[in-house]
Amino acid sequence: MFVPVMMRVRQSLIFLWCGALAGCSGNDQVVGGFRSCPTPGSTRLVSGGLTGPSSQPSGCQRPIHPSALPASQVQSFGTHRVGDAIRFEVPPGTGTLSIVSQAVTAIDTVNYQGQVIPNTVVPTLLTAPDGGLLYDDNVQPPNDPSGTLVYYGADSPSTGAFTLPNTTPMLAAVQEGGGFAPGSWSFTVNDFALECTTTAGCDGGTASGSYDVRVLTEPGPTPSTGTIDVAFYLVGANGITSASAPGNSHVKRMVQTLGTLFDNAGICLGTVTFWDVPAWAQTLYANGIDADRTGPCDNLSQMSTLARDENTLNFFLVGSINASVAGGTVVGVDGTIPGPSSIGGTIHSGAAVSAADLSSGTCQRLPQPRGLWRGRGGVHRGPRGRPLVGPLPYQ
Repeated sequence: MFVPVMMRVRQSLIFLWCGALAGCSGNDQVVGGFRSCPTPGSTRLVSGGLTGPSSQPSGCQRPIHPSALPASQVQSFGTHRVGDAIRFEVPPGTGTLSIVSQAVTAIDTVNYQGQVIPNTVVPTLLTAPDGGLLYDDNVQPPNDPSGTLVYYGADSPSTGAFTLPNTTPMLAAVQEGGGFAPGSWSFTVNDFALECTTTAGCDGGTASGSYDVRVLTEPGPTPSTGTIDVAFYLVGANGITSASAPGNSHVKRMVQTLGTLFDNAGICLGTVTFWDVPAWAQTLYANGIDADRTGPCDNLSQMSTLARDENTLNFFLVGSINASVAGGTVVGVDGTIPGPSSIGGTIHSGAAVSAADLSSGTCQRLPQPRGLWRGRGGVHRGPRGRPLVGPLPYQ
């Protein structure tokens, strides 16, 4: 349903995590023993060495990368134009599925009622084996979407991941049913540029966009706890290197803080790897990330292409993050929500984190909030009137 109003409704989101927030870890290079991870030494800090191209690539990079999941969990469909219908198979017992679209040819923005918005890639007409329509991007969701089965709200131009379940009702349905309904599913490749061609007040649309499309599946049921590997890319980390990071007391405190936060959600830290990046990347990105500039060719997105083709959660430690925030400092900004899980090296394969306070602070009680995390997760209306996710200002 088209709503002839284009407004960004911005909301506050605070994610309190920086180097100075912490409990204490020991003097070993092993941390662990969190509430959900009772085995001592379950988290290991290791040096990965140097990664990334030795010289700066020319032009804007929009690489297409494979998933690090086993081949049996990946269905690759090659390049498809927007408007193409794709059928895919869901095995019995599947607990999670993701539709990942990576641009082959796509414009970056469209103009809707005088406002430039990202050309978000979003599948539409997602249909289950019984013919039931689970998601239509052209239908406006309710003002409170918490009761819907499927929701998509990512500000994700060029590369996007549509991951299910992503609402409480769908998670409950999948758990109670022993997984998603097995059989043949379908969806239509789609982006805002295509929607713009049939939307009044929208300029710059095109039906020529094309994307590399893959469907990723994970077996269920959803476990009560799980383990995640993390990679830190040391872009501007106050002189800390891949070799010195595992033994650095400030780094170990940071990792323990991260582990505690994850532990509260039932997630255990597995291996934490530290990577050095080439000198050109340090020069370009250490103090060159702007939370207000998140397009495919901006520094935040281009820095994310340094992430390796590994199944890790990627953080890029930078010297500072620039942003137009009144009365506060942005300590982190993500590429998009959700990111392309298990796919490294894309323009949305990581999050930038300020390391400005990494070498300060002591082991004591948590201080008052010192910074704000800018998540690309505020609500605004797109060409078809549905909520999108955009950069957020904070209070």
